[in-house]
Amino acid sequence: MRYHHIYINYFLKRGRSFVYAWQGIVSLFGNEPNARIHLCVALLVVAAGDVRIDNAKYKACFGGKAAMLTPDEAVERVGHAVGGVCPFAVNEGVEDCLDQSLRRFETVLPAAGSANSCIELTLEELERFARTTRWVDVCRPRQ
Repeated sequence: MRYHHIYINYFLKRGRSFVYAWQGIVSLFGNEPNARIHLCVALLVVAAGDVRIDNAKYKACFGGKAAMLTPDEAVERVGHAVGGVCPFAVNEGVEDCLDQSLRRFETVLPAAGSANSCIELTLEELERFARTTRWVDVCRPRQ
């Protein structure tokens, strides 16, 4: 158990949420020796349609590698089918982020839940309706 204190001290420098998460993991394995943890995080980054994710920027921002969801995983985790994935009415626990690539537009046209629908919004409206958690810069510059 002494190793846990080393990790907790490390995470104290990284942020309080890590400390709480680590303490929960320590508690789980201390009480349930056969426990398994499956990390299923869905992160929705809304970006301009003419840019691509920059893996180095993504890793620097979120601390891990980006991975696309399969069509089945998209429906299960996010709540929308591929082609209609939108930042509105997503499943609980999905973090919505807006990429800086959107800032060059006055209005944007995100999908609206199906492959054949969209809605025109200003950036302020998009932030409000999508319950955006933050703006990020994870895309390559347009060429």
